[in-house]
Amino acid sequence: FLLCVARLATYKNVDAVVNALRGLPDSTLIVVGKGPEYARLVAMAPPNVRFVGEVSEPELRWLYANCAGLVAASYEDYGLTPNEAAAFGKPVAVLRAGGFLDTVVEGTSGVFFDAPRPALIAEALNRLVSRTWDGEAIMAHAARFSENDFIAQLRGIIFDPE
Repeated sequence: FLLCVARLATYKNVDAVVNALRGLPDSTLIVVGKGPEYARLVAMAPPNVRFVGEVSEPELRWLYANCAGLVAASYEDYGLTPNEAAAFGKPVAVLRAGGFLDTVVEGTSGVFFDAPRPALIAEALNRLVSRTWDGEAIMAHAARFSENDFIAQLRGIIFDPE
């Protein structure tokens, strides 16, 4: 299954992700999250999209560990969920914008799509599921954003600014 973890608000573009699954009848999407768009999204979803609302931390970890990959279609300043998926060795399909440009390496940790449009998202998801990903390489990439690496980088800037 594919995974989408997001607050169900308009700017997250979950509707575009849900509509992308109409063109992927052999794929299943699990959507984690609640928000003002919940009822509308559930009502419009095709049968291969399942909404689970809020989940516990252990359930969320299970979903990350067992998914084929994560999809995120919103503009984010940073965007935490792709890094969470990468920590489990899972690739992502994300909007080519914002913080995702800093945290996702195309071909190593995921694929990009250029606009939150269902056809572009579906095409990216096809690319994501049609190849074999190196989970160890994805986790190594995610480690660049760990607390330890952050502290080491910050110390380097403070104590050796050149």
